[in-house]
Amino acid sequence: ITTETIGNCGGSSVDTSKWDGDSWDRLFGKSSLKHRWDGVRGYLSAVNEIGPAVNVAALFGHGDVRQKIVGDDGRPMTEAEKKHAEETARIYMAEGAFGVSSGLEYVPGRFADAGELAAVSRPVAAAGGIHASHIRNEGPELLESIQECVEVAKLSGVRFEISHIKACGPENWGKVRDALAMLDEASLQGPEMTADFYPYLASSTELAIVLPDWALEKGKSAALESFKDSGIRKNAEIESHRRTKVQGGWDKVVITGVQKLENKWMEGKNVAEIAARMGKDPQVAALDILVDEAMQVRIARFAMGEDDLVSAIKHPKTCVVTDGNNAVPDEGKPHPRSVGAFPEKKAS
Repeated sequence: ITTETIGNCGGSSVDTSKWDGDSWDRLFGKSSLKHRWDGVRGYLSAVNEIGPAVNVAALFGHGDVRQKIVGDDGRPMTEAEKKHAEETARIYMAEGAFGVSSGLEYVPGRFADAGELAAVSRPVAAAGGIHASHIRNEGPELLESIQECVEVAKLSGVRFEISHIKACGPENWGKVRDALAMLDEASLQGPEMTADFYPYLASSTELAIVLPDWALEKGKSAALESFKDSGIRKNAEIESHRRTKVQGGWDKVVITGVQKLENKWMEGKNVAEIAARMGKDPQVAALDILVDEAMQVRIARFAMGEDDLVSAIKHPKTCVVTDGNNAVPDEGKPHPRSVGAFPEKKAS
């Protein structure tokens, strides 16, 4: 690998000016960097200061733009705010960004509509960049989520990349072929739409992804506070169980990284196993873990079908990606894609 595209799934490091100390230390604490920055130019300057061995193509995160303008409010942007977002995107592209990423299954991307996404994409299109998106739903609403991206591409004129295309949950297996056909059809009528994949049947994300939208509409800190209300927490457990069931169940959700030393025994075990050891229902155990770890829990979810992966591999408009962070041994049990995606693709 000679070039790394960074800033995927809606989050990037283009603005560290308001990061708390823990966030800075987690990502840059072991580097020689001591100063913060606000913007793509500052980030690229920091990259040059470090002098990595690879080339860097920097995406700015839609989530970062939204956070800057709306904060933690889980609401649609006003028209004035969309114009502000569009101008911010224009500045970021002028400063050297390769494109924009969105994470529509995560906070705060969950709360964006197609108009907002088109607003941040128009300056990207004008500069010849791309929009890479972790789509809104990779399970029951996969095709609807692909259609949303088609709409954004049409509204903005931006070239579009569906990040790590997949169909989660046995009931949804087989949909990847249909999703790829939708991208092919859309490419004939408008901007090019492509996809990437990693050659594994398990995804990697955060445990908070099981929570319903309403629980996260004010951000993770507010969600943790709200769970002190037993009624709110019970509803979150019920909906988390429903969301997880349609994507394969709790036995397919493996904890790969926690922060607290006393919880390290959970790493490498699925939530159903952990819940049994705790003597609790899995949805209750999952919420307990999220609260105890302040939402900082990484997971692997074994929810994809092999035929879908083969469809992605064979398609002429897809490419392989790692979709991973640096694999640091003391940060849990990271997904092997971080170092193994390209050898695995070559072997397959």
